[in-house]
Amino acid sequence: AALMHRYRVVYEVAEAGGLKIALAEDPAAVLPLLHVYATNFVKERNRQSYRRAVNLFRKMKAGSKKSGKHEFWNRYIDTVREKNRRLRALMEEMEKGNLYL
Repeated sequence: AALMHRYRVVYEVAEAGGLKIALAEDPAAVLPLLHVYATNFVKERNRQSYRRAVNLFRKMKAGSKKSGKHEFWNRYIDTVREKNRRLRALMEEMEKGNLYL
């Protein structure tokens, strides 16, 4: 995960290159990388990218739950909501995604 972040590997390549395996083995180590990918999708500012970001948020939620970081996850998702509260389409997609633990 650190190497993927360091060398700015695009999400599709990271996903094909074992991101799922890394998420299953050590979810806490992959959360920062998923955060970077989700943030990049949000910056694209279109509905399809918001859906992709929410999909990553779901993976992050599962990883946080698996590693026992419930409080961290709820604070994180609240921060994301607050930071992007003016992006109505993103807020709609996040509501559909059921992102709270």
